[in-house]
Amino acid sequence: MAPAVAVPGGLGLKGPRVMTQSKAHYEMGYDDIHDGPADLEDVVHAIRESGSNSTRTWGLRVLGVYCEARPEIGYMLMQDLLMCLGDESSEVQKSAIQVFAQLGDVAADQAVELVVFLDHQDPEVRAAAAEALGQMQAWNLLDELKPCFSDPVAAVVLAALKAVTRWGDDGQRSASSVLKCLGHKNREVRAQAVRTLEGFSEICQRTAGQVVLLLEDNDNATRQAAVSFFATHGPICAKRAASHASKLLSSQHNGRVQAAAAVALGHMKVTEQAVDVSGLLTAAYVDDKSLALSAAGLEQRVPVELRRPDCAAAYSLALMGEEGWQFANNIVEIIADSTMPPEAAASLVRSLGLMGEEAYALKHKLEDYLESPSAPLRQAACYALGEIGREHTGCEVPVAGKLQDPHACVRTEAAKAMGKLKDGGLHVDEVAALFQDTAPEVQAAAVRSVAAMGSVAQPYTPTICCLATCPEGGSSTSTQARVAALEALGGMGDRGAAYAEEVASQLQAMEPEVRAAALRALSHFDTEAKVFMDAIDRARSDPVQAVRIAADDCAMALGAM
Repeated sequence: MAPAVAVPGGLGLKGPRVMTQSKAHYEMGYDDIHDGPADLEDVVHAIRESGSNSTRTWGLRVLGVYCEARPEIGYMLMQDLLMCLGDESSEVQKSAIQVFAQLGDVAADQAVELVVFLDHQDPEVRAAAAEALGQMQAWNLLDELKPCFSDPVAAVVLAALKAVTRWGDDGQRSASSVLKCLGHKNREVRAQAVRTLEGFSEICQRTAGQVVLLLEDNDNATRQAAVSFFATHGPICAKRAASHASKLLSSQHNGRVQAAAAVALGHMKVTEQAVDVSGLLTAAYVDDKSLALSAAGLEQRVPVELRRPDCAAAYSLALMGEEGWQFANNIVEIIADSTMPPEAAASLVRSLGLMGEEAYALKHKLEDYLESPSAPLRQAACYALGEIGREHTGCEVPVAGKLQDPHACVRTEAAKAMGKLKDGGLHVDEVAALFQDTAPEVQAAAVRSVAAMGSVAQPYTPTICCLATCPEGGSSTSTQARVAALEALGGMGDRGAAYAEEVASQLQAMEPEVRAAALRALSHFDTEAKVFMDAIDRARSDPVQAVRIAADDCAMALGAM
């Protein structure tokens, strides 16, 4: 039995039931886990008194679990954490650093203590320190972090990039270092470098010329990251990137490069390339390698638009506006090919739905796809009709017929579409019936759609409030639906503000997603929400960072900051 150890007052000795590694097993080198209550007194004793590196490491790892739910515990044991940073064991030091990372911005005032570890002889310690600085929002230490971008170990470079990515525009002074990482031999580093640059909105135009070169990278994730960069920043990148992307359309031996280039051009609205992009509609290339890698769990699944040039071309043309929409009939002809895989056909249908008047002229074709035996194709048809129905009538009846489809993905898309249609409100009762659907995603889609229907949804406002405040364990209402209901109330103006008290009650919800959604809703209520400023202020110290951010935003919106 461990001797009595002084534990910070008010924290309690027994922690939540958490998955922790038993000390005895840890010391013996075993990896098995036991599910039981972690005793804070034992944890503190392990950190302070043990002469065993493995036991101190165990204590720090369990402390990290505590801090995930109650960061104040870590902060009140700050002196112990700082002491562990000076330990002779690299493993103990790394574990202490990881606790700081878990604390995040709560411990930002201690971030400078980690700088020395950026030059540690153990690369795992260097990587842990870099990642922790990112999670602690220590962007003021950017100059100290910069040497990590040229570290000989890829894991350290990757950690530095992830840190700067968390800082967004606050980290853009590292742009020159990040740009050098685009040519790194490690594919994960290249992909992360592109994602980091994507977050630097103020200098994206200047970096586009280097990012476009990654559209022809051999790595799927890197090409996907490059396309995402152009999706985020769009036409302002065209001056520096369009020329090279256009040349890649003729990369006939690599359809994946063609696909990436076509989608990037679409996001950049390079309409003068519409004819050349349309030439890819008949490309025969199929990327079986990417599918095999994702099926084996070796990498994430790549969207079909980045695996097939024909799907990429259709999507790109849809993004280009009227210059691209003139090829709508060509797309319909391709969908009619019986050898077209359902996934590819569904992608083409979704793109067709984005083609405005040209798509409306083909509405009868889209309605036919609603009766396809393929669920993904029916889902895509619901999406397409929902898009063209924003400006045209006559789409609501066929889409409403899919609200009871046997596949949840189809019901979800049908519910979403009804909220977009001009006359979707004529079927508000049918959509509201999905509030009790067995699939959480269907429930959430139905709530959002009904809320978007305007005045016809007014009778359902009390029901939406009930959904928002009903604990998941006590009903069939999912967390997704509760979040959707809270967000819906926040967007209802005075009608939603009438339920400010019920919304504020969800600041005590167990689920952090619900607490954050409640804060977002309150931020729209103005006078009615100001009554609950004390509760909002307490939420600014929530153990979950996303909730703290939502609370800060809410307080600012209500004029309390």
